[in-house]
Amino acid sequence: MLRLGVGMLDWREEGAQKISSAPLLLVPVELRRGSDRRCRLHPADNQEPLHDPALSVKLDWLGVDWNGVNGTDVSGVSAVIEAARAVADRTAGP
Repeated sequence: MLRLGVGMLDWREEGAQKISSAPLLLVPVELRRGSDRRCRLHPADNQEPLHDPALSVKLDWLGVDWNGVNGTDVSGVSAVIEAARAVADRTAGP
């Protein structure tokens, strides 16, 4: 099983020149070969998407309150992205 990163968050730490990125959600997928011999991504059976736990740890370390995003149902990608935008708008620097 693979996890597909969905909805990227970009940020730059104070004093850093490089931008960091991480997915908001990790969606479990499988590669399956079709009758045409081409591989395609399919949702993994009996697996649920989840919030990126490493992103939560990093943002906590940076002092960003990410609870509004982590409390959003992962089945609605748009809702997770909207919640992340709301947090980003509140924490955007000068």
